[in-house]
Amino acid sequence: MSDSQTRVVGLISDTHGLLRPGVHEALTGVELILHSGDVGGSGILDELRLIAPVQAVFGNTAHVVVFGHTHRPLVSRLGNQLFVNPGSAGPKRFDLSPSVARLTIKSGKAEVKIVDIP
Repeated sequence: MSDSQTRVVGLISDTHGLLRPGVHEALTGVELILHSGDVGGSGILDELRLIAPVQAVFGNTAHVVVFGHTHRPLVSRLGNQLFVNPGSAGPKRFDLSPSVARLTIKSGKAEVKIVDIP
Protein backbone atom coordinates (compact mmCIF):
# COMPACT_ATOMS: atom_id res chain seq x y z
CA MET A 1 0.00 0.00 0.00
CA SER A 2 1.48 3.34 -1.00
CA ASP A 3 1.11 6.51 1.06
CA SER A 4 -1.60 7.74 -1.32
CA GLN A 5 -3.69 4.72 -0.23
CA THR A 6 -3.22 5.21 3.51
CA ARG A 7 -6.46 5.17 5.50
CA VAL A 8 -6.84 6.03 9.17
CA VAL A 9 -9.78 4.59 11.12
CA GLY A 10 -10.58 5.54 14.70
CA LEU A 11 -11.44 2.67 17.04
CA ILE A 12 -13.40 3.24 20.25
CA SER A 13 -15.30 1.08 22.70
CA ASP A 14 -17.07 0.99 26.05
CA THR A 15 -18.00 4.67 26.27
CA HIS A 16 -21.02 3.82 28.46
CA GLY A 17 -22.57 7.23 27.78
CA LEU A 18 -19.38 9.24 28.42
CA LEU A 19 -17.32 10.75 25.64
CA ARG A 20 -14.26 12.37 27.17
CA PRO A 21 -13.17 15.67 25.59
CA GLY A 22 -9.78 14.20 24.67
CA VAL A 23 -11.44 11.81 22.23
CA HIS A 24 -11.97 14.68 19.78
CA GLU A 25 -8.27 15.47 19.70
CA ALA A 26 -7.20 11.82 19.65
CA LEU A 27 -9.39 11.02 16.63
CA THR A 28 -8.98 14.25 14.67
CA GLY A 29 -8.36 13.48 11.00
CA VAL A 30 -9.66 9.90 10.94
CA GLU A 31 -11.88 8.99 7.97
CA LEU A 32 -14.18 6.64 9.86
CA ILE A 33 -14.87 5.74 13.48
CA LEU A 34 -15.77 2.17 14.47
CA HIS A 35 -17.42 1.87 17.89
CA SER A 36 -17.25 -1.74 19.06
CA GLY A 37 -19.97 -1.69 21.69
CA ASP A 38 -21.29 -0.51 25.03
CA VAL A 39 -22.10 2.87 23.46
CA GLY A 40 -24.47 4.10 26.17
CA GLY A 41 -26.88 6.11 24.02
CA SER A 42 -27.22 7.61 20.57
CA GLY A 43 -25.90 10.98 21.78
CA ILE A 44 -22.41 9.45 21.90
CA LEU A 45 -22.66 8.45 18.23
CA ASP A 46 -23.98 11.92 17.32
CA GLU A 47 -20.98 13.53 19.00
CA LEU A 48 -18.56 11.14 17.31
CA ARG A 49 -20.14 12.05 13.94
CA LEU A 50 -18.82 15.58 14.49
CA ILE A 51 -15.37 14.04 13.99
CA ALA A 52 -16.04 11.51 11.18
CA PRO A 53 -18.70 9.08 9.93
CA VAL A 54 -19.46 6.37 12.51
CA GLN A 55 -20.33 2.69 12.36
CA ALA A 56 -21.27 1.01 15.64
CA VAL A 57 -22.10 -2.45 16.92
CA PHE A 58 -25.82 -3.00 17.52
CA GLY A 59 -26.69 -3.47 21.18
CA ASN A 60 -24.79 -2.67 24.31
CA THR A 61 -22.13 -5.38 24.08
CA ALA A 62 -19.99 -6.76 21.21
CA HIS A 63 -21.00 -10.52 21.20
CA VAL A 64 -20.04 -11.05 17.54
CA VAL A 65 -16.47 -10.88 16.23
CA VAL A 66 -16.19 -10.62 12.43
CA PHE A 67 -12.88 -11.13 10.67
CA GLY A 68 -11.50 -12.14 7.29
CA HIS A 69 -8.18 -12.58 5.45
CA THR A 70 -8.02 -16.40 5.51
CA HIS A 71 -10.59 -16.83 2.70
CA ARG A 72 -12.02 -19.73 4.74
CA PRO A 73 -15.56 -19.33 6.04
CA LEU A 74 -15.90 -20.05 9.74
CA VAL A 75 -18.66 -19.88 12.33
CA SER A 76 -17.52 -20.73 15.83
CA ARG A 77 -18.78 -20.10 19.35
CA LEU A 78 -16.66 -19.71 22.45
CA GLY A 79 -18.90 -19.15 25.46
CA ASN A 80 -21.25 -16.29 24.55
CA GLN A 81 -18.95 -15.03 21.78
CA LEU A 82 -19.68 -15.78 18.12
CA PHE A 83 -16.71 -15.66 15.73
CA VAL A 84 -17.47 -15.29 12.02
CA ASN A 85 -15.34 -15.26 8.90
CA PRO A 86 -17.65 -14.87 5.89
CA GLY A 87 -15.00 -16.30 3.57
CA SER A 88 -13.94 -14.58 0.36
CA ALA A 89 -16.37 -13.04 -2.11
CA GLY A 90 -13.56 -12.19 -4.52
CA PRO A 91 -11.48 -14.35 -6.86
CA LYS A 92 -11.58 -18.07 -6.07
CA ARG A 93 -8.45 -19.24 -4.25
CA PHE A 94 -7.30 -22.28 -2.32
CA ASP A 95 -10.04 -24.48 -3.87
CA LEU A 96 -12.63 -22.65 -1.73
CA SER A 97 -16.00 -21.49 -3.02
CA PRO A 98 -16.63 -17.75 -2.85
CA SER A 99 -18.99 -16.91 0.01
CA VAL A 100 -20.61 -14.26 2.18
CA ALA A 101 -22.49 -14.55 5.46
CA ARG A 102 -25.91 -13.50 6.73
CA LEU A 103 -25.99 -12.43 10.37
CA THR A 104 -29.45 -12.45 11.98
CA ILE A 105 -30.02 -11.03 15.44
CA LYS A 106 -33.38 -11.88 16.99
CA SER A 107 -34.36 -11.51 20.64
CA GLY A 108 -30.73 -10.86 21.55
CA LYS A 109 -29.45 -14.07 19.92
CA ALA A 110 -27.11 -13.96 16.92
CA GLU A 111 -27.18 -16.65 14.24
CA VAL A 112 -25.01 -16.85 11.13
CA LYS A 113 -25.45 -18.63 7.81
CA ILE A 114 -22.61 -18.93 5.32
CA VAL A 115 -23.93 -18.47 1.76
CA ASP A 116 -21.91 -19.81 -1.17
CA ILE A 117 -21.75 -17.50 -4.16
CA PRO A 118 -22.01 -19.22 -7.57
